[in-house]
Amino acid sequence: MELHWQFHTGESVETTRQRLQEYFRRLGYETVSADPSRLVMKRGSLWRAMFLYAPRQLAAELRIALNPAPNGTEVALNLQLNRTGHTIYEIERLLLIQELTESARYVAGESVDFIRMDYLNRETRVRYFVALLLAGAIAFFLTIPVFLFVRPILAGWGIESPWRGAILGGIIGAIFGGLAWLFLKLMLKPQKF
Repeated sequence: MELHWQFHTGESVETTRQRLQEYFRRLGYETVSADPSRLVMKRGSLWRAMFLYAPRQLAAELRIALNPAPNGTEVALNLQLNRTGHTIYEIERLLLIQELTESARYVAGESVDFIRMDYLNRETRVRYFVALLLAGAIAFFLTIPVFLFVRPILAGWGIESPWRGAILGGIIGAIFGGLAWLFLKLMLKPQKF
């Protein structure tokens, strides 16, 4: 997934580069390479994204192109997300877009709402865990009827261990996965924040 943002600022290329580096460092990015007209910054990793479930932990690479203009600097931001194994929910996408768009305000010297962005990141993580816990709790309680009703049916069909256990595990896993998807979809809507 890629996100793009372009803006013009009245600042010089060097001042713009310094302010963008400072801004994105506050958001957790580390500079990978820097020259006068380009910046490459990275943040997060696939492993952290899998275990921490926060939008700012997604493996992201930010490429910044700075081009001198007659009355300032043209800035082009390109954010590439490696979202292998991770669904990007709308609230995560909105947070990433807000981080890109607020960079223009930061470079111009205007105030940026870092507290709001931190809140969205933290709240997304909390809601993710709550959704998974709810799905796990409900799936746990649905295991009893699955064992009571499906196990005898499988035994009646002549399906014995280990196949019977695999089928029951698949059914319970499908119940958990379906509930997790449903709760995540409901709890990570932007209007809930």
